[in-house]
Amino acid sequence: MTPLAQVGLALATSIGAWINFILVLIFAARAGVIASDAELKASLGKLTAAAAALTLVLFIADPVVAALLSSWSRFRNESELAVLALLGGVVYGAFVIVLFGRRWLALMRESAHTAPAATLDAFEGTSAPGAGPDGV
Repeated sequence: MTPLAQVGLALATSIGAWINFILVLIFAARAGVIASDAELKASLGKLTAAAAALTLVLFIADPVVAALLSSWSRFRNESELAVLALLGGVVYGAFVIVLFGRRWLALMRESAHTAPAATLDAFEGTSAPGAGPDGV
């Protein structure tokens, strides 16, 4: 195995976060704080299907997008990433909407309307931070 440098650090951080998340779920289930039901299992199945569709679409689209942008001399990699990210967002969003349906959209709209608005009372009596060394 070759050294992974910065990618190895990101990979190790990600693996550590997943291990931490799984341990929290195990301990919460043991303590009876969390329990899975049929709706949770169905939702996880639907999200897994959406992730599989996203993976397939990006796997197919990557060489196509790379070929389309191969003549670009500047910002080719950045443009490929932007196109693939946009495509991935559209595909994943569409699959989530199709799989979860109108009920999910209605719940999202309802929670957006019922979210409490922040008030300015918490900032009463505070002032702006002081100016930096350049006086700005």
